[in-house]
Amino acid sequence: MNSIKINQLEAFVEVVEHQSFAAVAEIRNINPSSVSRLIQSLEQDLNIKLFQRSTRHLYLTEAGEAYYQSVKPLLEQLELANQQARDINQSIQGRLKVTLPPGYAEEVVLAHLDDFMALHPELNLELLITDVDLDLEKERIDLGIRMGEVTQASWVAKPLQWQKMRLCATSAVLQKYSLKTPEDLLKTPCLQFLPTDQWLFSQKTPINRQTEVSAEPIAVTIDAKIRSTSLYAVHKFCLLGKGVCLLPDWLVAEDIESGHLLEVFNDYEINSKAELLRAWLIFPSRNYLPRKTRLLLDFLYERLK
Repeated sequence: MNSIKINQLEAFVEVVEHQSFAAVAEIRNINPSSVSRLIQSLEQDLNIKLFQRSTRHLYLTEAGEAYYQSVKPLLEQLELANQQARDINQSIQGRLKVTLPPGYAEEVVLAHLDDFMALHPELNLELLITDVDLDLEKERIDLGIRMGEVTQASWVAKPLQWQKMRLCATSAVLQKYSLKTPEDLLKTPCLQFLPTDQWLFSQKTPINRQTEVSAEPIAVTIDAKIRSTSLYAVHKFCLLGKGVCLLPDWLVAEDIESGHLLEVFNDYEINSKAELLRAWLIFPSRNYLPRKTRLLLDFLYERLK
């Protein structure tokens, strides 16, 4: 047992999780034969067979499965101990890998990230700006921002921001189409950000001294002239006078302030059932966060909460 090395165990766990010697070799930037030798050496040291191999598939043996379940948490604890040791009295440096949703990243977050990097110039920042729900652990992502529900039970999610939605259009559109009630949208060209297809209008009511009364929301199903998965595309077509759109405040606030767009139905709170209304800070569920990750998490929370 004393001959077993950490790199053998790490290679074994990586092969199990990627189901491929070649994939692990690519990640490690070594030859597949080198990965194979590490596994063979481990099997010899243990005197057991960990994998059943065929030309196309790789399977854990019963002994291999039991060994994986025991070794995986040990390696995680070792990495945790190493990280804690490195963080003590160490300057904030190294790489931070962050995933952000497009649109919100450019309009809201990037300027704050620039301020954070100015405070910690020895850090290197890697940004993955995508709508894809990336696996934080598999992609080795330190921190992310996610819109909408966070369903992965193994992750930690900290509520960050509610998105205020604003219904708006150009003055030319509003002069051509009379919008007196939400139902008038059914005969007005609209622009739809997918996957939403229904807008909900809740009448703003004054707060009573004892209670707040809110009427049942009015639901309007949108038959959009133009539909897109891109907030920027919907925004652009709205500015071009192609219809009425429902977009987050951070994207249209300047247009409304400048008069390029006019807000519709100010006396309603407007959202949609499928809209991604809440922003969350997310990170892998760990007992310990590296200091650099904790600093960025706290910094963004204070700036954006």
